[in-house]
Amino acid sequence: MKKLVLIIVLNLFLALNSFSQEKQSDSTICYPSAIMHSQPVNNNRFHPPVYQDYKKFIDTTKVIKPHIHPSPPSFPCQTPPDKAEQGYNPKKPIQNLPCMLTNIRGLNFEGNNLAGGYPGDDYLAISNNGSIISVNNYTVRYFDINNGQVIDHGFTLLKDFFPYNISNTDKLFDPKIIYDRYENRFIFILLYHNYDYSVSKIFIAFSDNITNSSSNIGWYHYYFEASDFFNNTNNTKYWFDYPNIALNKDELFISLNIWKSPSGQYHKPIIFEIDKNDVYTNYPNNLIFRTYTELFAGNRYAINILPVNESLQSDNYENVMYFVDNRSYGSNDMWWKKLTGNIYNNPSITNHYFHSPIHYNIASYASQLGGNPEDRIRIIDNCIQSGYFRDGKIHFVIHSSDQGWMQIVYYILNTNNSTANVHTLSGKNKHINYLYPSIAYIGSENNQEDKSIFTFNRTGPNMYIDIAAVDYINRWGCINQIKKGEGILNLADYTNSGYKERIGDYTQIQRKYNSGNAWLIASYPFGSQQNNFGVTNGLNNWISEIFLFNPIVLELDIDPFSFKIFPNPNNTNILNISFTNDKKVQKGKILIKDIYGNLVYSSNFNDNNIQIKLPNLKNGIYFVSIKAKSKSYETQKLIINN
Repeated sequence: MKKLVLIIVLNLFLALNSFSQEKQSDSTICYPSAIMHSQPVNNNRFHPPVYQDYKKFIDTTKVIKPHIHPSPPSFPCQTPPDKAEQGYNPKKPIQNLPCMLTNIRGLNFEGNNLAGGYPGDDYLAISNNGSIISVNNYTVRYFDINNGQVIDHGFTLLKDFFPYNISNTDKLFDPKIIYDRYENRFIFILLYHNYDYSVSKIFIAFSDNITNSSSNIGWYHYYFEASDFFNNTNNTKYWFDYPNIALNKDELFISLNIWKSPSGQYHKPIIFEIDKNDVYTNYPNNLIFRTYTELFAGNRYAINILPVNESLQSDNYENVMYFVDNRSYGSNDMWWKKLTGNIYNNPSITNHYFHSPIHYNIASYASQLGGNPEDRIRIIDNCIQSGYFRDGKIHFVIHSSDQGWMQIVYYILNTNNSTANVHTLSGKNKHINYLYPSIAYIGSENNQEDKSIFTFNRTGPNMYIDIAAVDYINRWGCINQIKKGEGILNLADYTNSGYKERIGDYTQIQRKYNSGNAWLIASYPFGSQQNNFGVTNGLNNWISEIFLFNPIVLELDIDPFSFKIFPNPNNTNILNISFTNDKKVQKGKILIKDIYGNLVYSSNFNDNNIQIKLPNLKNGIYFVSIKAKSKSYETQKLIINN
């Protein structure tokens, strides 16, 4: 019989919410490149380190008063926000085009709870051996992934993780944790200030080598204090905000904004360049570091600077670090920076401008289902909180207004000519806001395509806040709901100053370097049921594994025989197989493979109606095929959704 090659392309259709505007920005350099030198190497850390063994776990009967994340009263050079959700018509029908998902949810489970405070500010890191530490503004939680099973070791209050005297009136916020795949360790940072901003610190914790579990790791603790670098006066106190963290082979980079209190004025940025290998080798009393403060965006101080991590396990990211920053919303101006050299050989940073075709702005609010006007979501400047570097390109993402509906804006910035391809994903026509996106690379080690995966929150007048994911491979894939919102978010008090409900200032997604899959974390409202701290209508976070479902090439007969599999999707360990147009089936074999082509099940059969017991399979997509003498059968897709 004649043969044909049937190419099954899973992204045949784009969803209606996958509108993209793809433009290439001008390469005009509006400001000259400049070289900015750092302050000299500083090996006087001011504050001795503290070593602490693995954490004691929480006693949920001891709950401190929830706190509210501080936020600057204004950003410099901002414009008034866009009028929110323009053109909304609840009677206008919304049509959904057919769409086949290309990103698949794997293991997924609840992460950290909040004790009534907001926002969540969720972050996680996963090691190559499957140890996960997830954090938010209240707790630190420890998991291990072992043979497809999630082991939950419990959690610690954030105030108990760091071995310092932290009172209930002090503020802990913006936790971020990163996996150092060069040395198999975690690095954890957290911001602190006291009640009147006179003391502002960044805590930095370096873990021991990760051996077998996230729950029994020791940590070395350090901190920097803002007053070590900026002199407080009676009228002006300086404090850290908006931290970002990245690393290369030898060094750790932390960027922050410096604000003035009580005026609320922006001061300048600061970047710390730290010799992390010295910490790992010597656990010294003093960190070796440089600071950079004279960093500009045109003729003004830069703000919201993001250091960009490498994308792959095989990357050798050494003696270089890339940064990207947008001055603030209300403009088309963006900058990227390149640091060359290392901490010991007089490194320098060059500054480069590029023009964005998307005018960056935010909407005044976002709605949620069931909410009164006072329950609208306050939208915070997303800044640039997430990106990666690969093959001479900086990939990063922000959210921005599309006629009052928040959209995803994805930049692929070519550092060779300072131009950017820009791709937008808007929910305007579906009456949905896309908020706080983050990005990771999800392709294989040797793949030359740009394969990015995103997570973000969604909300609108017809839906509760949820968590979603989408991929971009030459074009937008289809949006996959990761965690459905369970009810209204109703924590904050409405005042005349504006809308106060807040989801979070960021979501986060990270590649698991030795597998190519990604893991995400974000907040969702859990509804009227109480969480671990007795809170209702508040925020918890959700953790999920994400992997790509790639196009598959199959060789089939022109008129293949067919069979049915059920139940499908399958949440049991039983699968039934029935042949539809072949009454006389000879002996044959059933094969089940995962998306990577690995054989996960095999058995013989000699009947038309077959029932098999499946092995313990992870959530995801599998392919069921039949091999029989002189016959070829269609391959069926099986979805495991336990």
